[in-house]
Amino acid sequence: MNSELVKKLRLPTDSDRVLVLDAPAGYMEQLGLGSKHTALDEHQAGSYEFVQMVFRSIRDVRQERPKHCRLSSRS
Repeated sequence: MNSELVKKLRLPTDSDRVLVLDAPAGYMEQLGLGSKHTALDEHQAGSYEFVQMVFRSIRDVRQERPKHCRLSSRS
């Protein structure tokens, strides 16, 4: 586990309510997240203490963000 990265991300290490979307190979292991954190929740239902989305380019942000995020508009 990369404890410095975990600290910088403020990752709650004692929680099983962690969601990481599109993580590169080996990233979950680097964070020290086990199988209880890597189960796929394809609907992202419920609440999480930590959510991280990984993008590889600006184009990915434009294409993928709407699939994963519901943005609220402010009046």
